Amino acid sequence: MIPLLERLMLPSRLTHWSFVFLLAPLLSFSLASAEETLTQPPLPQVEAGSEGSRATLSENDPLQTGFQQLYQSQLQEALDSFRQAGEQDQQAGDRAGEADALVGQAEASLWLGQYDEALARAQQAFAIYQALNDRAGEADALHLMGDAQIGLDQVETGMESLQTALAMRREVADRQGEGWTLGLVGIGQVRQGELQTGLETLQGSLAILKEPVESGQQLQQHYRQGVILAWIGNAYRQQEEYEKADQSLQEALRLSRSIGNRSVEMLSQFILGVLLTNQEQMDAAIQAYQQAEKLAEATGNRSSQAAALAEIGVVYLERSNYAEAIEYYQQALAIYQEKGDRYNEAETLYKLGGIYRKLEQYPQALENYQQAL
Repeated sequence: MIPLLERLMLPSRLTHWSFVFLLAPLLSFSLASAEETLTQPPLPQVEAGSEGSRATLSENDPLQTGFQQLYQSQLQEALDSFRQAGEQDQQAGDRAGEADALVGQAEASLWLGQYDEALARAQQAFAIYQALNDRAGEADALHLMGDAQIGLDQVETGMESLQTALAMRREVADRQGEGWTLGLVGIGQVRQGELQTGLETLQGSLAILKEPVESGQQLQQHYRQGVILAWIGNAYRQQEEYEKADQSLQEALRLSRSIGNRSVEMLSQFILGVLLTNQEQMDAAIQAYQQAEKLAEATGNRSSQAAALAEIGVVYLERSNYAEAIEYYQQALAIYQEKGDRYNEAETLYKLGGIYRKLEQYPQALENYQQAL
């Protein structure tokens, strides 16, 4: 899914966000429209196995509940449900069910920006599936391992995991899984600077993900389509094909809102903010980033929330609105410090030092520069 803003692999205006989420148009939607997604009606039953296609579960099964919550961006609740499912399956000696629950935990952790945790859970699932000779399960776990590895900047290793998962998807004739993993390969290619190749791969992924599926898979399919559309928009943005970028992002927003998935909506809003900044539509860019920040906060994604706040600070800085830039940088800084994100903490302190220097407030500038070291 490569979901989080940190992996957007945007130009140097961002710190270390490779692509996510990593990640909408305030031109036609107000802030109130984001609030509407917070109270969506119950979603239809989905098939378990966020990556592969497992058997349909009973309505009250915690694994089933976990995937419904995941697709509605109730990420912490989804984690709790997956953990409950895993404990039940472990007690019952159901190794396959235990692995499915680990897959769910891994995907929820990815959307929360917890890449180490996601990788650990995916690796556990892979070991179980391998022992069971479950090739479809192995592909699910490898897909998530690759996603997490790219999030941890282990790009070559992540791409290797994804290519292996893609071969397994084709081996077991998992067509929708193939399209999903192909999409992550495309995101990795964009991250590596192979824009045209990555765009073509993403378009191939989307074509597969638009093929007809059973009703129980439609929610999952729309979720995946939204992610890929957002990344197609990002690729077009980097190629400076702004109209096509906007069209893809608007479609990603429509899909994400139709299923109440605030994580995909956040991703799309963030990329739109960058697109609008590229087009020097600064007021609209600020609105898009504010929308992304609001959605990140609602889903508990603190890393992406800080990232959106920092980007608002960047826009204000470019407009020489120093007081506003300081305000937003300090909000982002507090989150980076809370999460122990030393890289972005130092980057933000350095930027604050630069602002104070411009304002000739040299003691504050020196203090921030020294803390950044």
